[in-house]
This record gives sequence, structure tokens and C-alpha cells, in this order.
Amino acid sequence: MTRENACLGANKVELNKGVADYFRKFQSSKTGVKHYIITSGIKDYIDETPIREFVNDVYGVTFKQENGIYGDVDVLLTDEKKVEIIQKIQGENNETNKVIYFGDGLTDKYAFEYVHSIGGKNVFIAVNEKSMDNYQKLNVNGIIDECFNADFGIDSKISKYVQKQILKCCKY
Repeated sequence: MTRENACLGANKVELNKGVADYFRKFQSSKTGVKHYIITSGIKDYIDETPIREFVNDVYGVTFKQENGIYGDVDVLLTDEKKVEIIQKIQGENNETNKVIYFGDGLTDKYAFEYVHSIGGKNVFIAVNEKSMDNYQKLNVNGIIDECFNADFGIDSKISKYVQKQILKCCKY
């Protein structure tokens, strides 16, 4: 697999309902909120999608680059490594527990556990029946605070939940 092959079609990705509006509503210049994507998927792919313009940074699988040529996979972002990335972001932003983590699958287990342990909030995004099964598997210890369908519209439950969390901890 090459970077070029991995990124095919990225510019054609359609965002879930309301995602662009969601990010515009919670832009960091208005709220102080920052958004990051931490994925077990390919960072370069995400960087080529329309979502990239809305987030502060993307962390994921990357390819080695030498003399402008991409080679094999360089960094493999494992499920456990997501926690290290969250901790890095916390350190860079001098934050301790003002974290809302969104996840949609079993690869978010360790991140959910970590965010719960520091007093942050966890949100599971359910996109289909299988993901609801994953939600049930992950939430056996009550570590996920909310589960929503993938509707990010301005008046959606997700948007209202995030706004409520921002109001609790920040000036908005």
C-alpha cells in the first residue's frame, strides 16, 4: 500500500449530517474549544478529506517519507497509543480533565477508559446496529456518558450535549 493508494477518494468523502455546522458552531476562536482527530486509520487520508479544515490536528497511521517519496507505514496508531496522544494534547493545552472524547468502535476502548478515569466525558457515535453492539460491549462498566446517532446538526442531541459541557467548564 502506498500513500497515494491509501488516499484515493478522500476528496470525495461526504461528511455526516451537520458536521460542518457543528464545527462552525464550536470554532475555537469563539469558544476556546479545540478539535483533534485521533484515529487508527490513515492520517494522510483524513488530511485529504473535507473534515481537515475544521480540526486543529490529526493523529493516525502515517507513511515514511524520504526525499519527498512516501514508503511503508511509519507510525501505526494502536488503540493503546490513542491514550498517549490524548495525554500529549492535554499537556500542550495545559488541560487536565476538560476532554470530550468521541468514539465509534472497539478501537476506542482504551481512550474511553482513560478519559473516564480523568473525569472527562465520553460520547459514542452509533452509525448502525453493529455499532450499537460495540457500544454495549464497551460500556459494561459505565465509562461512556452518552450514545448518539451520527447527527451533528445545530439542533441535534450531540450539539446540545457539547454546548452544555462547554457551558459547564468554560466561558461561552
